[in-house]
Amino acid sequence: MRITLIVALSLWPATLAVAQEEPLVPGTRVRVTAAQPPGEARVGMYQGLQGGLLEIEIDATRFSYQINDLTRLEVSRGHKPSIVGGVAGFVLGGAIGALALGCLANRDDYGVVCAGQNDTKFWTGAIGGGAVMGLLGAWLFRTERWVPIDIARLRR
Repeated sequence: MRITLIVALSLWPATLAVAQEEPLVPGTRVRVTAAQPPGEARVGMYQGLQGGLLEIEIDATRFSYQINDLTRLEVSRGHKPSIVGGVAGFVLGGAIGALALGCLANRDDYGVVCAGQNDTKFWTGAIGGGAVMGLLGAWLFRTERWVPIDIARLRR
């Protein structure tokens, strides 16, 4: 396990470097941050680079940015599952599953509603509900991965 982690961490910067060297292709989803207005990032589709102008399209409207005015340029590498959404879904689903299957369906001879003599239903409901809701939460609340592009490379 430790070797796998070391190998994965050692390859991580290399994958970012490779992603930065890929050429921008028209239709690629990009996030552009320019000096004016400060701090405002726009997300659109890359259209091309002509005469020192970077062109993107947002909702059928084209925007042009001077390369020298860009403070940050990022390219989308797709969506990744949300860890927070997965954990929250697992906890919520585990609680609901434990209550629904474990407590309501498990009445023993003594009248104890939850867990009782056989807690198999309780744990089955907790684990099953947690797994289903965890996967659903991770998928529903996924986030976009952005990789920075070296702006100096575009200025050449």
